[in-house]
Amino acid sequence: MKRPFFMFCCGVVISLITLLFTATCSYAATVKLESAYTENDILYINGSIDSIGAASQLTLTVTPLVGGAYDLDNIVYIGQQEISETLFSLEFPLSLNDGYYVARIGGSDISKPRFIIINHRGSAYELVGDGEQNAVFGDVDQNGIIEASDALLALQYVLTPDKIKLSALQLYAANVENDNKITASSAAWILSKTLNETIKFPAEY
Repeated sequence: MKRPFFMFCCGVVISLITLLFTATCSYAATVKLESAYTENDILYINGSIDSIGAASQLTLTVTPLVGGAYDLDNIVYIGQQEISETLFSLEFPLSLNDGYYVARIGGSDISKPRFIIINHRGSAYELVGDGEQNAVFGDVDQNGIIEASDALLALQYVLTPDKIKLSALQLYAANVENDNKITASSAAWILSKTLNETIKFPAEY
């Protein structure tokens, strides 16, 4: 009677050791993007990965940029590319309507997906940067609060764009009128929001 129970316990222990060994030995790869650009409705991505064994396939998923976030429920494009070297150059065909999109580059064994913000107007694609945080309209400095300093930062960008550099998500957050422009009017809208939080930006309608 005791032997079957002993064998059962041994089986459980062996299973636990196997799981622990698998978890310890598994390695999630890290992707680094070097450059990305579009030409003739094709997205070109150049980068590197620190481990081919961990991930030999990269997946590109594109969704509209909704509220400054990657919208998993509204995927408009998904594609996969095999990689065989640590340095890679990938091509993905894209056909998008006008608007902001976020492209996610990742995979099942990628520890930290990378994101690219795409601004598509007419036949032109503009890769305005990469980011991993959500953006809220009006929160230009990305500190989680809409305040007068956000309006000031937007105005400084309008007056001295050569000195004030905004990230992709900061540009998205400042585009409160949804006209693909950052102007003094944008700063005024943001300042109005700080005085009356019930105000809605045109981009929120």
